[in-house]
Amino acid sequence: MKKTNKKWLNRLLLFVSVLGLIGGSLFLYQWYLSEKYTGYQYYTGKAKIDSYQIIADGKGAVVHWDVDQSEETELRKYNKQLFTEWRNPTSQNYILRDNMKLPKHPSAIYEPVRRDAYWTLSLYKVEGDRLKEDPEIDLLATVDEYKKGYIASYIGLVYSYKGNDLLALYIRPLENHEKKKKVFLNLQTRKIEEVKAIENIQFPYSTIKFSNLSDFGIKSDVFGFYFAIKPGEMVDTPISKDKNAMNILEKENSQVVILTNENSFDTVDRIVSVYSKFLPNDYNLYRDSKIPKELSTDGQDHAFSSKEEFDKYFDVEKVKNLYHLND
Repeated sequence: MKKTNKKWLNRLLLFVSVLGLIGGSLFLYQWYLSEKYTGYQYYTGKAKIDSYQIIADGKGAVVHWDVDQSEETELRKYNKQLFTEWRNPTSQNYILRDNMKLPKHPSAIYEPVRRDAYWTLSLYKVEGDRLKEDPEIDLLATVDEYKKGYIASYIGLVYSYKGNDLLALYIRPLENHEKKKKVFLNLQTRKIEEVKAIENIQFPYSTIKFSNLSDFGIKSDVFGFYFAIKPGEMVDTPISKDKNAMNILEKENSQVVILTNENSFDTVDRIVSVYSKFLPNDYNLYRDSKIPKELSTDGQDHAFSSKEEFDKYFDVEKVKNLYHLND
């Protein structure tokens, strides 16, 4: 009888030990997850373009991003607020995407980030009707390599200068949010440069007045250089005849990109060429548009409503000089 009781007691102790081990393991695993995922506010995940179509004679592209946001569920679980969208810069020769996993907005980071945090830039070089994927750029490491202990507070616009595409970065010391310096990441050399000619310049622009684009199912970013469109809204538009582009646009995470730099001399033409693919033939993209006097052939401001009027008054050589494209 005593042996039987002792046997059951040993089994009970073993059972309790196993339960304790399981409970302890679960506690440690939850602690690990909490430590791993707590403390993040910005997360876009990473993405690759898995299908695309260059359109409008190379002035735009239809792309689909295969997005890996495998950590989003856990990050939302352990953080009260998580921002998952970020405006990507546009380029004439590249399609770009910011990839982020950061504790705060970069302008609010004042100490080195954790090892599993990241801020990278995906690059796809436009080569005719093809895209060539370049290795992503680690923005945190690139800025720190250029100036030790610095971080970029913001990413700016992409400029053309002497045959290169230069992405503006506003960098600062980690501990000082006020001491910002504008530098440029050369997308071709992948190195940071200082370019005084375009560092502080402000360009006058010809403006196109978009109106009622949402009526045609178009949802664009604030500048209109990226937009999404509902496939059902493209019936009887020029793009509807492009089967490959249509197949891409039917997928989630697809978008249309206008390939232009901040100082491209032909931005108006690029915008019109791309948007006209997604609008009815009778939609006038030139309506109520303006050329400032700095860019006109006669030094006067001009309103225009047609391509013929635009071509008549828009001084290409004056624009190229003003935009430093002839430097």
